[in-house]
Amino acid sequence: MITVLEAEGAIISSKDLHFLHPPYITALMRPLTNHSLKLETIQSDNYFLRKQMTDFFQNLQKHEKKDETGTATLKISLKNFVRSGKIDGKTDGDNLLLRFLWFHLKEFQPENYSKVFEMFREQGIVIDSTIGGKEQNASSPIEKHPIFIFRLLERPADVVETKWQTKCQENTNYFELRIELQAGCPDSLAVTFAAK
Repeated sequence: MITVLEAEGAIISSKDLHFLHPPYITALMRPLTNHSLKLETIQSDNYFLRKQMTDFFQNLQKHEKKDETGTATLKISLKNFVRSGKIDGKTDGDNLLLRFLWFHLKEFQPENYSKVFEMFREQGIVIDSTIGGKEQNASSPIEKHPIFIFRLLERPADVVETKWQTKCQENTNYFELRIELQAGCPDSLAVTFAAK
């Protein structure tokens, strides 16, 4: 029955998560793609953002222990998210950024966040990347974190130019890599390559 409903577009499924009301996915995406959430808004003392954060923390403290560093932590996470789409920490119910962004969706329980992010990863909306991460030396394991691709910069960051120069310097070797995909190129491949 689920297969028929999916084929008709009545539901959307991702592994064991079934959306019986597909427009709800739009409600989940809306705060992540909110164009009015900008770096200037976070850095300034914006009344509406400050009020949203106050309401969020007041509600959070009714149900959980008080965290004095919450506002500063949330502002840092918001800045990282707006700058590059980086989602600090795990994509589960303990993620302060996600809880803030999805605060208005009362029926969306935090224990379902990780399942929704699995679906986002399957669809290429979220990818795991090293962009925006800490500089690492060769001996440390590469730390990856989720990136929401609709928040990626339109122009490459300055650091990309230093790591991936468009033209090789004189007296350096280079090679070209070509990959042939027999079944065609997936839509999200270019974005995934760009972000990784």
